[in-house]
Amino acid sequence: MFKNEIRDFVPEYINPKDSRHTQILCLVTLINFMKSFPSLGRKFYQECDRQLLEIMLPYVKSVVSPAILENEIKKIELSQLELGSNSDLTFVLFKSTKEVVATYNKTAEISCKLLLKIPSDYPLKSV
Repeated sequence: MFKNEIRDFVPEYINPKDSRHTQILCLVTLINFMKSFPSLGRKFYQECDRQLLEIMLPYVKSVVSPAILENEIKKIELSQLELGSNSDLTFVLFKSTKEVVATYNKTAEISCKLLLKIPSDYPLKSV
């Protein structure tokens, strides 16, 4: 419900008396905080008051986490493009299962494969 509003949000033009504008401002601030400092977001979550979590968690799961996940996926896709197809390191993204598979092939005998599962409430829980 907030996705389009967040995408088109321009903080310079908000009306502070409008509750919808202030909700969006709070969500954008929370998204940017958790994008920049995911470990502090987890610490906040672990030490947060239970009543505040009950209010905040639905927003985190429906708005904040998908926005952060979309941002991280874009970073991975850009990294894959920068590395090119001749690189020893490759990434495969599975958006539906929220998994990233990274494979490093040095030689035919030496290979490393890493599977990352991203929780639905990332960054409140670790990958």
